[in-house]
Amino acid sequence: MILRVEDTDVERNRPELVEGILDGLRWLGIDWDEGPYFQSQRHDLHRAAAEKLVASGAAYFCDCPPEKYAGGRRGRRNRRREKGSGTSARHALTRAAKARPG
Repeated sequence: MILRVEDTDVERNRPELVEGILDGLRWLGIDWDEGPYFQSQRHDLHRAAAEKLVASGAAYFCDCPPEKYAGGRRGRRNRRREKGSGTSARHALTRAAKARPG
């Protein structure tokens, strides 16, 4: 098993919480073969992978205003009810991909 610790949320990430998770896994008898790998230490790898996806056309930079995504899941649910809110960068990419030959 490879243990990956998602620690990129700087507001909620604290070393004592991570240690509590590791201690809990050990207490349960869960051992890992590799890691723990901390996502915050792999930022350069993730950026390189994202740049490769963008360069190949398999991903895109969203140019939607940040306000569009404010409010989390509840905000998105409410915006779906608003007229014209179904158009997003994701839908535009899907349309473009369908229009591509091949």
